[in-house]
Amino acid sequence: MLGKISIRKFKPKTVKTGIETTMRKMDLQEAFVEQNPNLSKLQEECKGKQLSINVTFYLNENTPDKTSYKKDLDNLLKILMDVIKEEMDDDDKKIGLGLVIGNKDEEIFEIICHKEFVQSEDEEGIDLVLSEWHR
Repeated sequence: MLGKISIRKFKPKTVKTGIETTMRKMDLQEAFVEQNPNLSKLQEECKGKQLSINVTFYLNENTPDKTSYKKDLDNLLKILMDVIKEEMDDDDKKIGLGLVIGNKDEEIFEIICHKEFVQSEDEEGIDLVLSEWHR
């Protein structure tokens, strides 16, 4: 394992259209940066490596708003996959987490992903474990 970063008290979101998706990506990037002082060390560990990622999305099911927890994994992953790169968009203007060099995520060879239901907003969030991929 190269490292792990987590965020809590954060509602995982799916893609929308236009500027709303950009704002969601920026919110996710900011949450990871604020809650993970080890991020720069993990960036160095990941450089130039083929990666395997293991993602857990924690969704609050203890709410009357069913849209808070009835989300498709593929849609949750889309924003995260953009945010883990150095640049979150094709224009290279929005800075990502820098776990993958440039705007390319072809160095991710494996994704293991699941969602878990939690009982409070404090428990909502994401765990991201990065490892070097081996056949």
